[in-house]
Amino acid sequence: QKTNQVLQAEVDRSRNDIRKLKSEVQYSEKRRLHAEEQEELSSRERAQLRDELAPLRAQNNDLVENNKALQEACSLLEEQLTDLEKLADHHELKNKDL
Repeated sequence: QKTNQVLQAEVDRSRNDIRKLKSEVQYSEKRRLHAEEQEELSSRERAQLRDELAPLRAQNNDLVENNKALQEACSLLEEQLTDLEKLADHHELKNKDL
């Protein structure tokens, strides 16, 4: 009688343990699937960002080139202005002499 009760208690404990383990396996599987979904989402987002980045880099390179050209043009204009100021000073001195 007692051995039967002891065995029944062990069987019940084993069943409970199995239920707990099944529950843990289900939870673990849900977490694994969620992690996979997040990884896939993240991968798609990275690909989208890469796609968006390419034209922005090209536009940035164009702007850098335009900036260089504008700086060169400014330097030339500054040189011309300096030359014109010298010429104006020279004419002013000539006019004073007259």
